[in-house]
Amino acid sequence: MLNVLGCQIHLRDSGSGQPVLFLHGNPDSSLLWEPVAALLSRQFRCIAPDLPGYGRSTAPPDFDYTLTGQARFLQALARELGFTHPIAVVGHDFGAIFAMAWMARHPEMIRAAVISNSAFFPDYKWHLWAKAWRRHGLGEVMMALMSLRGMRFVYRAGVPRIPARYIEDAYRLLTPGVRQNILRLYRSVPAGAFASWEADYLRAAKHVPVLVLWADGDPFIPKRFAERFAAQRIVRFERSGHWLPLAEPAAFANETAGFLRAT
Repeated sequence: MLNVLGCQIHLRDSGSGQPVLFLHGNPDSSLLWEPVAALLSRQFRCIAPDLPGYGRSTAPPDFDYTLTGQARFLQALARELGFTHPIAVVGHDFGAIFAMAWMARHPEMIRAAVISNSAFFPDYKWHLWAKAWRRHGLGEVMMALMSLRGMRFVYRAGVPRIPARYIEDAYRLLTPGVRQNILRLYRSVPAGAFASWEADYLRAAKHVPVLVLWADGDPFIPKRFAERFAAQRIVRFERSGHWLPLAEPAAFANETAGFLRAT
């Protein structure tokens, strides 16, 4: 466990070589990256934290989940890990939002970025779940009613062949505290939050190489957004859904490794 800005951060650290920071999305944890890290740890040091308030990590009641807070957290995490040189970062879903906020504020800390099925644009129309979670009262009711059966429905809407064991493990980590932190995160990043950030990210992307790995079958984020990240390379997976690291771990690892070796 690392103490980062008052959070107790659980992380998985495997392999050796150039460090790569893996950032999961919602409602996941570092478990998301196990299949990919198992392949990449032969070449890279793979560091996958549970983000603040997710998985086995804690977050204080006043933790700042805004984009500014996300960038500040990753800067502090890098400092705690002893990184003084730029590192590679891989982000999926909200983990990619954390990564892009960090890149917008501290591009000097990132040597390459891999983005998978996320959005950082004020014109993105959030999915129905996100809209509901932002509503006080309704969000609390939905979180209280979220069952294992409901989790299966959500995950398999994104990836029909997602492993059953993964869903069960993810549900076990969906504690009352994590459910509350999900609401706090979404309410801290309202629909228009990216309006003053997109330009900073795009400026940073002129100097930081970006790879986009995109599942076109994502029911939450339209595939047209894959073109918006100023990426050097975009790889599309036409038959995969939202949780691409779980659906295509070998291809995800191979594309990531090739890109990082070339940058």
